[in-house]
Amino acid sequence: ATNALNINGDYEFLNNSVIEVFDITGKKVYSKTASFESNSTVINIEALKQGVYVLRISKEGASNTYKFVKK
Repeated sequence: ATNALNINGDYEFLNNSVIEVFDITGKKVYSKTASFESNSTVINIEALKQGVYVLRISKEGASNTYKFVKK
C-alpha cells in the first residue's frame, strides 16, 4: 500500500468496529471507531513511514489481524 488501505468485509462485523494500526514495535499509530454505510471503507495511510504494519479490526471481543507493507 502507498497512500490508502481499502478494507472490505462483512458489513455486520465492520459496522461500529474499532480499526487500529500498529507499527512493527507494537506502537499504535492509528485508531478509529468505524461507522460503515457499506461493506467497505478506505483508511488514509499517507502519513505513515515506510515499513511493516499490523491492522486490527475488532468488535465485541472478536478481532481480525492483518499485516501490510507501507511503500
